[in-house]
Amino acid sequence: MPKDLLTFLAVSYGLAVLVAAAGLHFGEAGGQVLGLVVGVVYMFTPMVGAVAARKVAGGPVWGPLGARLVVSRWLFVGPALALVTCLLAVGATLLMPGVRCTPGMEGLFERLAATLPPEQLAEAREAVAKLPVHPFFLAIPQAFGAGLTINALAAFGEEIGWRGYLTPRLGRLGFWGASGVTGAIWGLWHAPLIVLLGHNYPEHPGEGALLFALVCVLLAPMHTRVATRARTSWAAATCHGTINAAAGLPL
Repeated sequence: MPKDLLTFLAVSYGLAVLVAAAGLHFGEAGGQVLGLVVGVVYMFTPMVGAVAARKVAGGPVWGPLGARLVVSRWLFVGPALALVTCLLAVGATLLMPGVRCTPGMEGLFERLAATLPPEQLAEAREAVAKLPVHPFFLAIPQAFGAGLTINALAAFGEEIGWRGYLTPRLGRLGFWGASGVTGAIWGLWHAPLIVLLGHNYPEHPGEGALLFALVCVLLAPMHTRVATRARTSWAAATCHGTINAAAGLPL
């Protein structure tokens, strides 16, 4: 394996394990604030890995990684594709056995009952009842806005590693091959966060880590396409950020 590629994997995965372990160690004392900090720091470990790999390879560092913000319609096409993907996921979910639509969000409130005090749960129900539009429809433009702004900033820490460094580095595999391998590495990189901290799959960490790897393989071509067309990692970051913001729509 080339030295720069090995450096990228070692740094990205090594730092991910260290950050997740720190979150596990200090988790109970830090609460939700620490959890948020751990998540954001975790997302920047591929950037560190990409910079380290470029240093090993020699030559310019940031330019080849697509770090420059280029004004392109693909900065907006990516989030639109991400929203369509999440809305299709809502439809696919309703086709599964035992799943039904609950406009009153009873299922979501049942989940919240395990973490919120009764008075806060009652306040949440009352607040939702007073909304002029159902929260599902309010969440769609909010996800789009978050994907273009705050979420994109966090996702950029990942995307400069995945689509800025790794996918072009695997270019000899072709579009689908490079996207698939990048997606698998991207997905398995989440394993420490899922297994140690229960991210996304608190009741099924082992199966969740494998399932999320598959999810990332399926999402990778979309991210590769927008980054390639825009010629900047920021396009993949806005797509990625919108996926993160809209992932809760099925719930």
